Amino acid sequence: VLTDAGDPIPGVQVQILGTGGLALATFTDAQGSYRFSNIPVGDTYQINPSRPGTAINGVSVLDLIQVQKHILNIEPLTSPYQQLAADVNVSNSITTLDLILMRKVILNLDTAFENVNAWTFLPADAVFNDNNHAFQGLSAGTFSFTIPIDQTDAILFDLIGIKAGDVNNSADLGK
Repeated sequence: VLTDAGDPIPGVQVQILGTGGLALATFTDAQGSYRFSNIPVGDTYQINPSRPGTAINGVSVLDLIQVQKHILNIEPLTSPYQQLAADVNVSNSITTLDLILMRKVILNLDTAFENVNAWTFLPADAVFNDNNHAFQGLSAGTFSFTIPIDQTDAILFDLIGIKAGDVNNSADLGK
């Protein structure tokens, strides 16, 4: 589990739930790695990553400036991950309301973003239809996959973590 900048995210709880009743959980290590062993083949599984955190971690005036420049079309956010981080009200767009909510967190008027967890996750191989409109055709949260009957090797399911409000990737990953 990494940031879009390639930095490992420790302390992410990764749960795996199988349609056959299997339920396991583990945490990522300092390298952002996690592992499940002896998973039955032929079943369908859901992976549910989560990480606690505070809204303020990584949210600064620099983030506000970048989001404001994006809204004013002076310097658009080009990374889809930046766009997803900036959408703290989860409206599938970046607006002045996102700026207001980020300011409230910076000023300690709010301690959390109301509609989004501190961290959200996407599969590392997520395809963005349009990098300038990251919200189209994309969902974060729980992901499903099936382990084929003939699978004997490890299956890699890499994730990208997005810290809400942290447009410039300055969050302390140790928190």
